Amino acid sequence: ILYDVENSRACRSVRERITELDLAVDKVIPSAKNSRVMNGGLKGVEKPSIVPTLVAIVEGKEQKFQGEAQILGFLNEKFSNEKKLSKVKVVASSSNLESIDETESSVEIENAVTQIKEILSDLTKYLPGL
Repeated sequence: ILYDVENSRACRSVRERITELDLAVDKVIPSAKNSRVMNGGLKGVEKPSIVPTLVAIVEGKEQKFQGEAQILGFLNEKFSNEKKLSKVKVVASSSNLESIDETESSVEIENAVTQIKEILSDLTKYLPGL
């Protein structure tokens, strides 16, 4: 089950990754603020605290993954055949190039990813459709 909002960047990222990995989702539940699930109008369907949320059966047990980062991490770990890079080059700004070694903390990597997202968000103002 995927709890999804059509016009959400995070949800779109999750949907695109599911497509890239050629996976199928049994049920997509629209979860916009005014949707039936968010207003308690769907009996037997739990209201997600975070959208997107993915509920998956993993090794026979139901597991819930909430938020873009957690869902993408699960999908990449479980289904991706891509090789992990030993180093990630991150352009934090036009004047600051930072190299993050794989041994560095995930917090540092998350901070770098946040910076990249902010830069890309700014770029969308100048390059529609990015």
